[in-house]
Order: sequence, then structure tokens, then C-alpha cells
Amino acid sequence: MNSYNMREAVEVFLDGITGEVSESTREWYGRCLESLVALVGPETGLASVSARDLRSYRAHLLGRKMSVYSVQGRQRAARRLFSWLLKEGVIERNVALDVPLVRLPPQPPKALADDDMFRLLERLPAESVRDRAIILFLIETGCRVGGLCSLTLSALDLPNSRATVIEKGNRGRFVYFNELTLETLMLWRDVRPEVETNALFVTNVGKPLQPNGVRMILQRIGKRAGVKGRINA
Repeated sequence: MNSYNMREAVEVFLDGITGEVSESTREWYGRCLESLVALVGPETGLASVSARDLRSYRAHLLGRKMSVYSVQGRQRAARRLFSWLLKEGVIERNVALDVPLVRLPPQPPKALADDDMFRLLERLPAESVRDRAIILFLIETGCRVGGLCSLTLSALDLPNSRATVIEKGNRGRFVYFNELTLETLMLWRDVRPEVETNALFVTNVGKPLQPNGVRMILQRIGKRAGVKGRINA
């Protein structure tokens, strides 16, 4: 096993994902992991970092009055770091998985009960990156399906966690989203097929996703999740 300290481990990780993810995604990981390195200590040996350290890190973030969305985003960045190090054979286990993610408060669309919202969110990890991004974006921003389908790659302002959607009357407005939605949108952008259309969300054959297609996705995932009520979006 290699004996990196925390600062070196993050540097190696960021170098390792260069070219595999977009530059903005790489920068986001770097920003998220800065606070972890600062708290644990840049010279602390990687082998000595424990789940207790990561629980202290979570408590530290919450103590700074940081939103739960931001805290979970940093926890997910830590999980990705240790997961990558494990895959590369640098460490023997991912201790970050021993620390549960902070729970996010549900913000359900209209007509979706709390129980159904939890079922839907619990189902998301089993769905594709595209479908996770669609559902999280709808939940977080409260925009309608038509607004989601209006999204283009150039409408995303990821550094500011916002996007421009076009809704009724062809009026554009900013919508804002949390770090979990931001991370998922970045992951989708990284794996999105390289097609001619500028639409953010596309079908499996590379065509812009239409409102009826989004509603079918919601209905299909809702059925898998055991949602009892109607998903109105």
C-alpha cells in the first residue's frame, strides 16, 4: 500500500480523474475536499483516517450552519475520493461508507405525499444518471416538465448552481438547486451522448426529450418505487 498523506491523496485523486470528468466537475471535487483536508490535517497519513474523523467532519460542517445539501455534497465527494483510492489499491477499505449521509428534507412536487416522496428518493440510486438528474431537478426547482425540457447545455450555470428555464409565455427565469442536484447534473453532462442537439436531456437515440417522454419516465420510476399517489409535474 502507498503511504500518502491527505493532501497528497487528494492531489493524486484529482490528477487521476482528469480527462475522465469535465473540468468543472474536477474543480467541484477539489473545492469540496479542501475542507476535509483542512480538518483532518494535510500531513495526516491516509492510513490513519477513520470513520470517527469523517463523523467529526460531518459535525463540523453542520456546526458551521451549512445547509444539509452542501454537507451531503461534501460527504459524497469524500466517498468518491476514498472509493477511487480503494479501486487504485491505495487503501484497503472505504471508511467514508461507514458514515451515513445527512438526510435531506423532501421538497415534494404538488400532489405528492411525503411517504411517496421518500419512496421516490430511495429508488433513485437504482436509476440512470439522466433519470436521477431529471427527478432531482424537478423536485428541487419546482419547475414544470415543459421548463425542464427547455433546458439546454448553455442554460446551465453550474458554478452558481442555477439554470435558465423557459416556461409559460416563453419567459425565461432562473431556478436554483442544491449540491446533490448539481453533482448529478454534472455526472449526466459527463456521460450525455455527443449529439448535435443542444438540449440538456436527450432520449436514448439522441433526440431532445419531450414532455410526454418525461412524464413516462416519472410514471415508470414511480411504479418501481411503489408510489401510491399521482406524480404531478
